[in-house]
Amino acid sequence: MQRLAEIVGQSSTPVANDVERGAIRKFAEAIGDPNPLYRTGDASGRVVAPPTFSLTLDHGKLEGFDLKTDGLIHGEQEFNYGKPMYAGDVISSSMKVTDVYEKTGKSGKMTFVTLEQTGINQHGETCYHNIMKIIIR
Repeated sequence: MQRLAEIVGQSSTPVANDVERGAIRKFAEAIGDPNPLYRTGDASGRVVAPPTFSLTLDHGKLEGFDLKTDGLIHGEQEFNYGKPMYAGDVISSSMKVTDVYEKTGKSGKMTFVTLEQTGINQHGETCYHNIMKIIIR
């Protein structure tokens, strides 16, 4: 807990992610969404990414934030959308640790870590701002 509490407020260095048409199609297939916007595009032919596509992007690394997967639980997720992501866009993605706290439950102590993920396109427009809560047992 102490080590994690020390990184509250730290942000990763933004990572440039190329949004590729094939990756959008594969993601849409994986989530079972037949929407043609994710395959053939809109009226102008632009292929849009599904809203939760942001989960596939690289948000960078935070020094000192190395979590083991044993005992790790995805607690909750909040998606906030701005501009759509399209094939051909370059999304600058980063994450920030915004909170770390402990609670004691029936099975013992649990550490809660809140992460915020942000993606900004090549035009400087925010595409998403996600908030994720991770529980460490």
